[in-house]
Amino acid sequence: MLNEFATQIFEANKAKGFWDERLLLANKMEQSDLFSEKEVAYVRASIISQLLVLQVSELAEAQEAHRKGKFANIRAYQTALTENKAIDNRQAFELYIKDTFEDEIADTIIRLLDMCGGLAINIDWHIAQKLRYNAGRKKLHGKNY
Repeated sequence: MLNEFATQIFEANKAKGFWDERLLLANKMEQSDLFSEKEVAYVRASIISQLLVLQVSELAEAQEAHRKGKFANIRAYQTALTENKAIDNRQAFELYIKDTFEDEIADTIIRLLDMCGGLAINIDWHIAQKLRYNAGRKKLHGKNY
């Protein structure tokens, strides 16, 4: 299920140009005689690091929204869409959802799934394996809190 979202998000972001340099730069370097395998690997690793930091920045934005008490008003959003013919989805979203704790959590997950799609990570499989592994662990995973 998450793999489907990952593919959908990745394809949409690729169509909007977000993956142009990520996909092309290392490939261009690899096809050139100017760069060593080590240099290409370094660039690929740097791109992954950038993707990870972008996810961390979304979590920081979620923390800030939580600290400020900015939470989505789903009822107002839905009411605006059904009862106010002068407002469209984008306007209602910006009024009642955008930049809230929940919106930033969604952004984090979207960035994570985008990376999974771009790097061809089978996240469904990895989550299933991790859950199976965790099921066999001790209470609190053996830690004292």
